[in-house]
Amino acid sequence: MVLSRSNTNPLSNANTGVVNNEATWNQFVAFTNNGVVSNKAGVFVCPQVFTNNKTVENLTGARFIVDFGGSFTNATGSTLTNAGNFQNLSTFINNTTVTNTGTVSNNGVHTCNGIFNNESGGRIESTATVNLSGIWNNKSGATTQSGFRFNVLANGVVNNGGTFQNNDQIDIKTGGSFTNQANAVLNSAFGSAILNAGIFRNTATSKIVSNGELNNANLFINNGLFESIDGSKIINSDSLINNSTIKNVNVLTNSGYFENNSTIENMSGAVWTNTGRFLNTVPGVVINGFEIFNRTGGFFTNNGTIKNNIRLFNEGLNFVNNGYLAATGDVLNRTGAKILNTEVLEIFEGSLVNEGAFENSKTVIVRKCGILSNKGAITNSGSIRSEGIVFQRGTLTGNAVVKITGLVLTSTSSEVATGLCKPTFRSGTDVGGRAKVDAAQVLLPTIGLDSCGGFQYFINGLNRSTYGCAEIGTTIPGRLKIVLRTGDSLTCNTSIEVFDGVAPLIANCPQDVTIFSLNDTASYVWLA
Repeated sequence: MVLSRSNTNPLSNANTGVVNNEATWNQFVAFTNNGVVSNKAGVFVCPQVFTNNKTVENLTGARFIVDFGGSFTNATGSTLTNAGNFQNLSTFINNTTVTNTGTVSNNGVHTCNGIFNNESGGRIESTATVNLSGIWNNKSGATTQSGFRFNVLANGVVNNGGTFQNNDQIDIKTGGSFTNQANAVLNSAFGSAILNAGIFRNTATSKIVSNGELNNANLFINNGLFESIDGSKIINSDSLINNSTIKNVNVLTNSGYFENNSTIENMSGAVWTNTGRFLNTVPGVVINGFEIFNRTGGFFTNNGTIKNNIRLFNEGLNFVNNGYLAATGDVLNRTGAKILNTEVLEIFEGSLVNEGAFENSKTVIVRKCGILSNKGAITNSGSIRSEGIVFQRGTLTGNAVVKITGLVLTSTSSEVATGLCKPTFRSGTDVGGRAKVDAAQVLLPTIGLDSCGGFQYFINGLNRSTYGCAEIGTTIPGRLKIVLRTGDSLTCNTSIEVFDGVAPLIANCPQDVTIFSLNDTASYVWLA
């Protein structure tokens, strides 16, 4: 039957009854459906109580509105299928199965105790609270957009196979779970949050893009891509397991257990602070593009690979390198802290600054442009090899191998009288009568520091000194200063000799003459 007028009487649709609406239905009192309600092309407005015990269909082009003051309950054993527009302005309770291929707009309270299937092409737009203790299947090609609180309660399950847009807060309670399935995307907007006290799984080939806050207080497993962007925070106070890729561009704080079995990129400008336990396993790679802090009380264990490109600070007693730590940046072991190296620590254009205790039982390599600055205590039972610069101002004990082919400095002033500068540096004038001396040119080429990045060079206080014709034939005292990335400096003295670097030009030459044998003669004409 077709009902196109407002109904003010209580209505019960019997078990075998069928209600087809193709116009406008305004239901102002309770409606109990035990049969089939098919909203084919009309508008069904429910400002009162609607209880579905069997089947409700909201077809393509139709609208079903749970109006202010009303409620829609999808009872156990019933089915709600939406291919049109289903709008909740009040209360929507699902205790069984909802299948959506259209649009569901939630502006009230949506309580889901059953199964909500958002199929391919389906769209959920929620600006109000969703309380989930059932199953929410956001399938491939589907979109769930949450603009307010999405609460995953105990026994609640979210399976996201499509796109889930979080614009406010996803709160996964104890006993709840959220799984980002293969090829799925979870976007968390600026100012939003993901609070996890349950289980969060980001599976292979899936992606999380977070511009908000991830606060994990239970178990978070990443098997896909977790990419934080500007303004984001990753806060772990329980168990965070990474089996794929985490990219952090802002703040990462660990006070729980953090295990990396694949790749972590701490990007430019990002700060990672550890006060809990961090374990980088044998296949794990950490790429540090800014700052990592292991604070007092933190445990930082590397069994894999760390590529430290900027700064790594250790302030605790439990920093252990059982793998490979490569530094083109700075590793700083603070006063009262301790680093234990049982494998390979290699310094390239970076530095190892030890102010505390450093114990080496395997290999430390300082390359040509590297710096080892010891102001604390080094205990060596392995091998220390340096081709770079060593500042030895603390203690070095142990009977193992120490081989230094670079510079060794013990004075706090770091004065180097010989062996660093060329005794004399000659600079010729150009056609403009200027002789230029770049500071790095004064270095002896055998030292090889002129090609090192991160060093600053000054000659007589300038990066480049310039002299004129008046200095030709004179010797000028030169003082070279090299400021290192550690704040230390090297100085040495040289002499700068300025000479005329332009060959003389002979004017009024004769015109070209041609002779054909050694005994030939020819006349010539001088140019005017």
